[in-house]
Amino acid sequence: MSDRLPLRVPIESFLIIRDAENQQMDRIVYLDPQGKRHEKPVKRALIEEAFSKIDGQPRSICRSTGGLMIAQPYQLVLYHYLTAGGGPSPEIRVKVRFHDFKQEEGEAGFCADTLSMTKNVAPAEIQAAFSFGLDRPQ
Repeated sequence: MSDRLPLRVPIESFLIIRDAENQQMDRIVYLDPQGKRHEKPVKRALIEEAFSKIDGQPRSICRSTGGLMIAQPYQLVLYHYLTAGGGPSPEIRVKVRFHDFKQEEGEAGFCADTLSMTKNVAPAEIQAAFSFGLDRPQ
């Protein structure tokens, strides 16, 4: 068995079809990068969890380097696995936008400029927003 992660691509346009027969599952219909149509079952609870994160409120996400940062969830993204035989069921993620400090090339520190960035994260990685202030305990 290979220890390498499977290759996957983000798909931003797809349909979610409610399954009237099975209340636990939905079907996702999408085209892969080669234009081939796919229709795969996905647990309804996973889709509803992802939709619940897109409520117009800021949320906190984990940074790659550790710690938390405020982000704005705004779009569902589907990860399609590029493996022979169809691969596992597609993975639902949420695209978030956030601002981060710009790191200068070849420099050890950061500058005062910020960048607007996006990241696709699993719904479970999106937490309630945090706040801090000098007038209350941390």
